[in-house]
Amino acid sequence: MADDGKTFEIELMRQGIFADQHDRVTAVDTTLIRDLADSYDETASPAPLVLGHPSSNHPAYGWVKSLTERGGKLFAQVGQVPEVLREAVRDGYYRKCSASWYLPENPNSPNPAKHYLRHVGLLGAAVPAITGLA
Repeated sequence: MADDGKTFEIELMRQGIFADQHDRVTAVDTTLIRDLADSYDETASPAPLVLGHPSSNHPAYGWVKSLTERGGKLFAQVGQVPEVLREAVRDGYYRKCSASWYLPENPNSPNPAKHYLRHVGLLGAAVPAITGLA
């Protein structure tokens, strides 16, 4: 996670086939990565930065400003992150992250025609489904 004092850049996703903690298998390809980057609209529906994967209305510790695809990977620029959380990341308490997204045709999605980022979870001891990220 790169930190410029104002935003974090987080590597969220890379290409491959991955199984989550519930053994659900997901194939991530360039189409999915581009879909997520292209569909994201911070002004319409910003995705929160959260701790873990919340099951209900937990606090947001920042907000995704933008998504970009570079070299077959998805990156998020995250802002409004409190200094205490920045320090926890720098000190290694949260070394991994995990993206959650809406699938197309989900009626709760801000853009049901496409994949759309739901939230970015910072992980402590949990292993993310997509490993090998910076």
